Amino acid sequence: METVRKTRKLPEQVADKLREMIIQESLKTGAKLPAEAELMERFGVSRSTVREAVKILQTEHIVDIRQGQGTFLCAMPGLASDPLGLRFADQEELIAQLRAAANVDETPLVRYEFDVFVPAGAWEGGV
Repeated sequence: METVRKTRKLPEQVADKLREMIIQESLKTGAKLPAEAELMERFGVSRSTVREAVKILQTEHIVDIRQGQGTFLCAMPGLASDPLGLRFADQEELIAQLRAAANVDETPLVRYEFDVFVPAGAWEGGV
């Protein structure tokens, strides 16, 4: 069972864990998330906390809740809060693409992309 720290509201923490789960398990468009009971057990929280967490992801256009069927990953997860879809992008592939762009064109935009989107220390060479 994964434990959740209590520094933020519990549903927000569970929503963070669900985002991590989606990324780590490489869930694809239309994939069904585990049932509420399984999520309750996995995160050690109540049904209402799981429901609130899923609603958070629904407002971020990450999941689609279909009554009587379950919760499914949206076609373009996170589009509303992350229009470029970078949160769910393959980070290694993104860094490789940015490296290639830096080799071709060292414009201020490329430098901005590195500053904003590449985690500190992920690209040893720098721009």
